[in-house]
Parts: sequence; structure tokens; C-alpha cells
Amino acid sequence: MDVAAMSALLAGFVFALAAAPANASASDDAIQRAQLERARAQVAGEIQLAAFDLLDELALTWKTAPLFAEPTAVVLADVSVPVGLGTGMQALIENHLSSVLIANPDTHVRLVHCPSCSGTVVHSGPDGTVVSRGIDQPDVLARVGDGGGSHALFVDVEAQGQFLVLRARITRLTPELPIVWSRTFSSATSSAAMLRQPTDLKTVEEAREEYLTTLRGGGIVTIPVRFTLRTYATPYRRSVAGAPPFLWTQSGVELAPTDA
Repeated sequence: MDVAAMSALLAGFVFALAAAPANASASDDAIQRAQLERARAQVAGEIQLAAFDLLDELALTWKTAPLFAEPTAVVLADVSVPVGLGTGMQALIENHLSSVLIANPDTHVRLVHCPSCSGTVVHSGPDGTVVSRGIDQPDVLARVGDGGGSHALFVDVEAQGQFLVLRARITRLTPELPIVWSRTFSSATSSAAMLRQPTDLKTVEEAREEYLTTLRGGGIVTIPVRFTLRTYATPYRRSVAGAPPFLWTQSGVELAPTDA
């Protein structure tokens, strides 16, 4: 074998040794990225469900103690979510809050759409030019005839440690922008709405009372009866007889002196 052939063989061997760890490293990186993406999706899903619970509790608060005496138009001015979840989380929160409020009209909060409220408004006057969101200049919105609602709702969802916090406030759309209602809900201290049906929101106490009522309705003594039919697979050989089905009945007596 000449020198050129030996050099080519040695170069190929070195290249193979160098490429093997690189391929293994690339495979490990792909696995790690997939695991990180899976973990991120799981955490985002848990945050989404926790935020939905807090929104349900917000609607339940307005349902049990309405803020307004009659249905009032409210603009959803701003929704902020934890960093890294993006606009997708904002859209989910907006849609869930809208659906819950629509399903519970007795909250007297009627969300309305106001394009000029979230858009940028430029107002020029003798004192200068002001560039801001329309929601921050109610007098300008009134002039252009696109005031939308009489109040604005701000929703802020933040992650503080292992808990999720929802801050909500409502301001009146007047030049002073007074805050007429403000509340903070936390997944660590608040009682989340137990049922997922938006038309049947309940507190923890109400859900437990229904559970205890169901237990009491069964009585102290219960006699359960169970019927079981056991069948066996057909034998592989036709010459072998299979076992017939086996039927038995099981019964007993259950005594529940307490509702614990």
C-alpha cells in the first residue's frame, strides 16, 4: 500500500472518530430540546388551567356581589401574562373571560369591543402633542365618538414563586380615570371555583355541601349487589373444549355512621 493510500485511510479513520462523538452530541442535543419543549408545554398548560380557575373566581365574585346595578359596558383594556408565554396565552385568557361573563349575565359586566381604546391616539393642543393609547385619553375617545364602554377592565396575571396571582381593576372612563374596583386573587390563598361549567360556578363551601348532601341521601346502611360474568378465550386447538362462561353474584352490607 503506497503512502497516499495509507494517508487517505488514516484520514478517513480520524474523520470517523471525530464524526461519531459529533453525531452523538447532536442526538443528545435533540433529545434535550425535545425534553425541554415537553416540559415547557406541561408548565404552560398548568399555568393556563390555574389562570382559568382565577378567572372563574373573578366572575364568581361579580356574580355573588355585582359591581353594577344593571348591565354595564366594560372595555377589556389590557391583559398581561407571565413573560415567555406570549400572545397565545393572552388570547386564551381573553376568550375564557369573555365566555364566562357571557354565560353569567347576572355579573352585570358586559364586555364590548373598542378598537380605538387599544390603538394609538395622537392628540394635539395648545400645550403640545400627546401620543398614547386611546384608553388613556377618554376625552379624546368621546370626541371621536368611539368611547366603547363607560368602564375599562385591566387584568394582570403574574407568577410569584410557585403560585399564580391575578390582579384585576376597573376604572371609569372619565378624564380622571378613577379606580372604582380592584381585587387580587392568588392560587395560594383564594378558593378557586370548583366546577368547570361556566354556567354553574360554585365556591368550595357550596361544592362540599352538595357532596355531603349526596352522601346523606344514600342513607346509613347500603346493600351493594354486583353481578360478574367471566368468559374465557377460545382454545387454539378445536379438539380441546373451552371453559364455559362463569357467572357469580356478590353482595354485602355497608354501614356509614358518619359522613366523613
